[in-house]
Parts: sequence; structure tokens; C-alpha cells
Amino acid sequence: MKNVQYVYLLASIVGGGMTVYYVFLGIQAHQGDFDVMTFVQSTWTADAYAKSLSCDFWTAATMGTLFMLVEGTRIKIKYLYLYVLATFFIAFAFAFPLFLFNRHRLVS
Repeated sequence: MKNVQYVYLLASIVGGGMTVYYVFLGIQAHQGDFDVMTFVQSTWTADAYAKSLSCDFWTAATMGTLFMLVEGTRIKIKYLYLYVLATFFIAFAFAFPLFLFNRHRLVS
């Protein structure tokens, strides 16, 4: 696909936007309070389906972040640390597709 990088960019915008939207809904549900431990624990306590999705996410996010570091170092992406920070402070659903967008632009 000739313009596949734009699919990555769109995925980054949608993934980041949806994640931030639901975090804001969670903050509203907790009367404006955001606690990281409550946030993380909530993904493990609902039921087996939520636990399944959590395991899936953490595996993909860990390996995706490792891939960003290894591949970003290999092709010398500038400001590589920003993708890792975006993973933790915004969302993996934002950072990884954004990384793929920039990676595709560099290697194409």
C-alpha cells in the first residue's frame, strides 16, 4: 500500500482520542480524582473477560515498546524517547501507531 503511513496516523489519532476520552469519563465517575493504582487495578478486577483483555494489552504494549526501542535505534529515529513517554503518559494506542507512521516515512 502506497499511503499506509496515513492509516497508522489515523489509528494513532483514534487510539489516543478514545483512550483519553474514557480516562476523562473515569475521572468524572470518580469525582475528579485520578489514581494510577485504582486505574490499573480496575482492569484486573471486573471479570475474566477484562483480565483477558488486560493480559492481551500488557503483552502487546510491552513487546510493542520493545520493538519501538529496537527498531527506532536501528533506523535512528530522532526523539525516540518521546514515543516511550507517550506510551506511558498518553496511550500505547496513540504512541505505537504514531511510531509506525514515522518509521514508514523514514524507510520508504
